[in-house]
Amino acid sequence: MFLVEFDRGSMRELSEGQVAKVGTTSEMNLRYGYFETDINFAVQGRDPEVFRGIPLVDFMFCLLLSAREIRQGESGRISFTENDRVLGFTPTAPGSIELVVTNSWDSQVGNCEVSEFLAAVSRFVDEGLEFIVERYSLFANNPTYRKLTGLRAELI
Repeated sequence: MFLVEFDRGSMRELSEGQVAKVGTTSEMNLRYGYFETDINFAVQGRDPEVFRGIPLVDFMFCLLLSAREIRQGESGRISFTENDRVLGFTPTAPGSIELVVTNSWDSQVGNCEVSEFLAAVSRFVDEGLEFIVERYSLFANNPTYRKLTGLRAELI
């Protein structure tokens, strides 16, 4: 079991200036200064967690890049910008369909199947992009949006 979802009701509102620039602002701005939300995270063997005030675009990038690594048989990881925490996703053996999920802040270890992880990442990114575009349609014009959709297409 692997679950990752964002709390739509917790997303911080953008300032007028941010809204005006959402279609043209840099990837860095979008990754670290826009669309902060709470993210629910659960995996078999670990207590569910809520990560508060996480930039959604950055988390999508981290998940997609981890998924790319995992599809290549390597380990993936998510580093949090706002602190030194790290989530790790490691295949149990070469060619394994099972991942071990660890983090840097406690000793609990979780696990899930690679297929569960990839499906959850796909769903999270699809829902995140759809939600942002519904609220801020100019985001679809931003090169960062196209970069995210390109990374997402790799999972198909």
